[in-house]
Order: sequence, then C-alpha cells, then structure tokens
Amino acid sequence: MTERISLLDEIKAGGYQASLIATYNAYLPFYEEVVRPHLTASGCRHNLIMMDAHRCNEAFNDLGSRPRSAGKLYSLIPVKVGGAFHPKILLLLGRNKGSLFVGSHNLTIAGYSSNLELTNKFTYGSARDRKQIQAEIAALQNAYQFLKSYMEGQPEIVQEMFEAFERLAPWLREPHIVDVDTPFIGSSISGETLWEKVQWKLPTAAQRIFVIGPFFDAKLQFIQRLAERLNPRRLIVGISPEEVEITDDAPRLLPNARFVDAQLLGEGAGYLHAKAILIESTDGQEVLITGSANPSSAAWLAPPATRNAEAVVIRTNVQGQVVDDIKQLAEQPDLTEASWQYIRNRPKRTAEEKFTAPTLVLAMAADNSLVINLPPDNPELWDEVSIFDGLGKLLGTLNNIACNEGCLQISLADIAWYKAASWVELSVQGIVKFRALIHHREELTGLGQTSTERALRDSLATLTGETPMLEEVLKIISKVIFAEDDGFSSNRAESSGQRTDAESESTSEIPQFEISIGATQKGIRKKQFYAEGDLGLILNALIYGLGKGLYPEVQERHISQRSEEELVGSEEEEFLLIHRIDGTELVQHCQKKIKKIFSRMLKQYEKAKSEKKPVRTIIQLAAVLGLICHLRCEVEKAAWVPRGQSLLPSIPELRKFFLESCRYLYAPNEALLPNALVDLEGEDCPELAYIRGYLVWLAWECDFDARLAKFSEVRNEKLDEVRAVDRLLQLIPDMKSDASAMAAAYQLQNVGCRSAGYDDWLAGHIKWHEKIAAAAQPRLHAVPEAEELNVGDIVYRKSETPYFTTVLEINNRKVKLAENEGIWYSVSFLRMVQPISATASPPQKKGWTTNDWRRVLGGSR
Repeated sequence: MTERISLLDEIKAGGYQASLIATYNAYLPFYEEVVRPHLTASGCRHNLIMMDAHRCNEAFNDLGSRPRSAGKLYSLIPVKVGGAFHPKILLLLGRNKGSLFVGSHNLTIAGYSSNLELTNKFTYGSARDRKQIQAEIAALQNAYQFLKSYMEGQPEIVQEMFEAFERLAPWLREPHIVDVDTPFIGSSISGETLWEKVQWKLPTAAQRIFVIGPFFDAKLQFIQRLAERLNPRRLIVGISPEEVEITDDAPRLLPNARFVDAQLLGEGAGYLHAKAILIESTDGQEVLITGSANPSSAAWLAPPATRNAEAVVIRTNVQGQVVDDIKQLAEQPDLTEASWQYIRNRPKRTAEEKFTAPTLVLAMAADNSLVINLPPDNPELWDEVSIFDGLGKLLGTLNNIACNEGCLQISLADIAWYKAASWVELSVQGIVKFRALIHHREELTGLGQTSTERALRDSLATLTGETPMLEEVLKIISKVIFAEDDGFSSNRAESSGQRTDAESESTSEIPQFEISIGATQKGIRKKQFYAEGDLGLILNALIYGLGKGLYPEVQERHISQRSEEELVGSEEEEFLLIHRIDGTELVQHCQKKIKKIFSRMLKQYEKAKSEKKPVRTIIQLAAVLGLICHLRCEVEKAAWVPRGQSLLPSIPELRKFFLESCRYLYAPNEALLPNALVDLEGEDCPELAYIRGYLVWLAWECDFDARLAKFSEVRNEKLDEVRAVDRLLQLIPDMKSDASAMAAAYQLQNVGCRSAGYDDWLAGHIKWHEKIAAAAQPRLHAVPEAEELNVGDIVYRKSETPYFTTVLEINNRKVKLAENEGIWYSVSFLRMVQPISATASPPQKKGWTTNDWRRVLGGSR
C-alpha cells in the first residue's frame, strides 16, 4: 500500500493498449517528449488527456508550453466545469488488465518526479483474478465512468475516442461481479457534493484528525465542517509555511486546532503538494482520504456553479509509512508566531488577471474538411480563418467563412494544408475570438498505426525475444530511446515551473513518502526494454530515439506491443495467423526504415561532435549495429521473406554506413571513440565491445577484403575500397585489444547466408594487420626518400605509434589520405621502410607482389 512508486516506471511496464490521463495542470512538452514516447513504446497506442479548460487555454496561448502533436498522435480534451477540473488520474487499459493511479500528481515534471505527492494504485490482472480483486475492478470501472461523465456535449470525435477505450478494454462495460464498496469516489457535475458522498463512510466521532494540503479556502469552511461532523478531541493541520495558501487568521478561525510544519514528511525537501485526511475514530478505526481534493470549500462543499471536479480514495485501517509519517505531525510543535508572521508578510499572489486570450475549442478533421462546433451567440460569418501547423507556422488563410447554426465547416482543397493542420484561429474585425485544436479522425481512429506497420509487426512473429543476441540488442535500444541527456530535468523544470493560484509545482527531490518519483538517468539506463518479438516497435522506437534533438517534432508512430494472449479474442486475432502478405512490399518497407535509421545515426554523429557527448552516440550506434545484425541473423529466415531478398538496404548503402561510422569513430579530426573513452573515465561500457565486433562483421557483409586489394590502377568507383582499407587499419587492432569485442566478432560467424568463410576472413585480417605493424615498427624513422606513391598505398605519419591509413589521391607532390579527406599532405615528408621480410610475406592472392607491400611509409603533414 505504501511503497514508493514511479509513474514513468509503471507506464513502461507495458501490456496496455490505451491510456487515459486526467489533470488540472500539464506541461505538454513533457508529455510529448517523455510520457507519450514511454506509453507508445510500451504498447499504448491510443492515448487521451483530459485537462482543465482554463489551464489548457493558458498552455496553448504560451508558445513554450503549446502542444505540437495533439490531435494527431494523441487526443487533448479541454474540460470546462463550474470550478476547476481538478482530478489527477492515470488509467492504463488492456484487453484483460488495467491499472489505475489516483492521487495529487499533475501531468508535469514536478508532479511526476520531485513534488511530495500521494498516489493510490489499483491493478486488475486477468479474468482469473476477478474474485480476489473485485474492489480493484470496481475502482477502475468507476474511475472510467467518472471521467466519461464529463464528456457529455463534447464533439463527435471525443465520443469516438471513448468508444475506442471500451473496444480495447471491453471489461470496462461489464457489470460488477458483486455489489462491492469501491474506495474510489469522484465528485458529480450536479447533485451531491463530494462531502455528502464521503461523509457516510466516516466514523461517527473522532479521537484525532490530521489534515494536510497546500491550499485552503479563505474562511476554512471545509475544516470547520469536518470538525463539526466528527467533533475530534485533537485536530492537527499540517502545512508548509513557505508554500501554503492559507489565511494568517487561521488560529482565530479554528481555535481548537493545532497548526504544525508538515515539511518533515519529505525530510524538508520538495514542494508539499499531497492532500490527505487521516481520521482516528474513538473506537480504534482509521480512515485515510487521499486524492486531488484540497481541504477547501471549492473541492468539498461548493454548488455546481462553482464546484471543482475531484477524485479521492478512501481506505480504512491502512498500515505503512504514509500513515506513520502523518501521525508524527502530532509530535511537532505548533507553528511559531514568526511562522505566521512570515505567512502574513509573504508576497500574496495577486488575483488572476482576466484571461483575454482566444477561447480554445475542438475541431474535427475528416474527409479533407474541418468541422468546428462553437458556443451559441457567435457570429454567423467569420472574416478570417487562419490555419497553422504544429510548430505554429501559418499554412494559409481563408476569408468570409459562414457558420451554420453554430457549426463551422471548412473544406480544404489543399491536401498539404489538411494533413499538416494542427489548429486554426477564427477572427472577426481583426480580433481572434477562438482557437480550435484540430483532431484528425483518420489518424486517431487508426490508433497511430499504418496498415503496413501493423502487418510488419505481426508478420515478424519469428522474433521471439528469446535469443541472447536480441536480448542484448534490446537492452541497448532501451538506452537509446529512454536515456535523457544530462540537464534534462533542470532545463525543463525551469520552463515548466510556473506557479498558479490553484496549483504550484516545485522541483526538489523527495526522499520519503508514497509518491511518484521520476527515475534518474542512471535508473533509466538500467531498465530493460523487452519488445517480445515486435520488430516493428523496435524499428519505430529506434527511429524516434535517433531523432531526438535533430528535429522540432518527431511524428513517427510506434507500433503497439501486444502479447499473443492479449490478441486472442480481439478484433486483431487474425494477425496471429500467417496470413497472405506481400513479402516484397514488407521487405521494401523494412529497408526504407533501416535507411532512415542510418540517416539519423549519421546526423547524431555530427550532433555528438557539437555537443561533446560521445557516450550517448556510442550507445546509439551499438543499438543500430545490433539490430542490423539480428535482421540478417534471424529474421531473414522467416517464411514470408522472398528467396534471395534482404531486409537490409543495398550493399552501397551498407558500405556508406560502415565507412562513415568508422570515420567518425577513429579519424583524428573526429575522434568520437577516444573522446568517449575519456568521458567514461575507466567505467565499463559493454557497448564499446559490441561496436568493435559488429563493425568488423559489417565490413564482411559489405564484401570488403583488404588482403586482396590492389590499387595500382584505381578508378573512382574503387575509392570506397581504398577507404575500407583505411577503416580496417584502425578497426582491426582496436578489436584485438578488447577480448569482449573479439568474442562478439567471432560469435557472428554463423550469421546470414554469407556466413561461410567469415572465420577465415576474420583470422586473415588479424594476421594482415600484424604483418603491416611488424613491417613498420622497427624503422619508424627511416630516412630514404620515398619511391613513387600509388593510390591505395598504406602509409603512416611519423609518430611514436603509427597511425596507418591509405593514399586516396595524388596531385604532383601532394597526397590526400583516407583518414582526413579534407587535407593535403606533402610527399616530401614521407619516408620508406625496408622491404618486408619473408616472415611477413603477404597472402599470395590476386597478384600482390613484394613491391606492393614495401610501401608502408612514414612521414608527417
């Protein structure tokens, strides 16, 4: 009951197909950049946020907090009520399972990480568990129905989104097995107040009452009502003097209450955002009430016109650290006069300025048209309708659009406008009256998947996730997708730490309490990402991960992770079977995705250079190489892959990726690998071994063979082979120095249809490099003038440790080397060693002569 939980860890557990989040306040970039990627990567492809309309409007009016992919990748619904839409709920739904989190956490960085929050967790595992967890199922069903009740009157697209929840989790519509008393209680739009719903569950009299909260009504009406109802012998109110919103007249209004400092609950760290009421009855019973409701009149007592929407959980006789911590408040001294003086003199938050931004409404996009339902008493003719994309770029403007009985229908002949449209502004006489957030029906009802992606996911059933190689690859991919750059939390916290009259967020870390603690970077990296054979998910998630920081918005959709058990009986059960598919089309689709991964990986190299963060790029490259290898190793054996076709791109594409990767890793002017070693400061990084071993294997896949190369008449189309010799001159000794890399390289001997001969190729290249090093090492400083050079000759610049490379181009007495193609070196500085001895003779293949091996030269720039 009182264990510490992380909402992000709960999301990443997987096995769900949908998520429903209710929040008062939200930092939407945090959702789009962190929470939603975790949801989609772990299987949730249908995601919806319900947010207080006023706060949603404010967020939309601020460029820094405005959503970019709402309405396309997820649904965002502003909810307007008499007071504030204030519940904090996370509902994760699967066909035969569900999880519910009800607490005080908003959808913000602080709410998910550093605030002092209280969160209740309910779980429903499978049909066989129902008799044991009837109350849990009832809590999930009641929470869903509570949220659904606030959707009445919303546009058609919103109703469709809720219908999708019930298709994905049909148990939501089933009646309770028995008439159970659920601990979940949500306020009503009309009728009974929250207090009237709760009070019949309370004891008749109380020994002690503890109240904790960050916001109180001005006259403390709710606490007075609570005290009148239960007549406690002791009433203890825990507050944080530095943050609480409470009248300094509180001791006079509640003369029998004790006000104490509640910061001990978080050991003095973090913003006290939790709300709790603990009641000890005179007969020994204990009742704990937690959730979103502050101890205020608006939350508990207000009529519909000013009533908040709230959700609370009532539990009896709770055992654990939370209750023990709350009881410790009784041992704290009363707040001193100095504390009350501080509260009295602290700068008061001014009343909210009248919000004059355009009202936010919803629009539905379908069949190249936009449909906007507006409130009554609005103009019948709009002078100007401006259409914007997710980044706020104006796509175009339409004039004099008529409104028919509150419904504005706009036809968009330009398909590019239609697909890119994210929101519109409606203006009359130059004044923007409304903003409409567009929800694209085709994309949302498709649950974020194209038909090709879904076919790819289900067709690649041969990936079971059981082979050791895939398991290791997935561990690396988890780091690529989920590990955030240093400073992420602090950067985002500064931009999202806005304090409002109704809610306030802090960014300090909390050590103790039943809270939602955000995982640290180190903790995230230790998490394993198991896709259970879902290659489509891996490809899309990897594309997403490699796109971070490269583009303003990454719009790829992740394919759902769904187990076979969850597909049985669903509308998608047919995909469990080997059905008719176009294997050639799927192969081409996979090749395109791999090429996109290559492209993004190359951009990440440049990003690593500019940001000086090579370690993350090393991890990314290891994930890409591991995935490529596994595609060749296992997937191409699948029956649906046409004979002779490969899921990997063409040899030229593979060669380009190999050559560029090695250049960024080893070339002196790039030096990502040496820089990563410096950053690691001796710490173990297994990805380094994967990179070395897998790159050697990739050279074999690219059909490079440095032993057989002879470049006396090199043409332009052969220059890649010259470059390949240069890369292998750096890669082979680096692999030899790492026992784990050697093991990884030899482990790949049976990979793919070209596996025959790989062992000999690998052993031959190791011996090849040994001979080159042996020939050069004894005479690093030989002085005879160099003989005439040829393109492809192996050379090195004079140094303590030779850095071998190849001659790429010759122009008179200047030479361009493959290690750095942007610099010309003078031939006059080159020195030649004596001919190689018989003990270091080259392999007698393809006409190599002793003279070819003599040109292992030394020199300087």
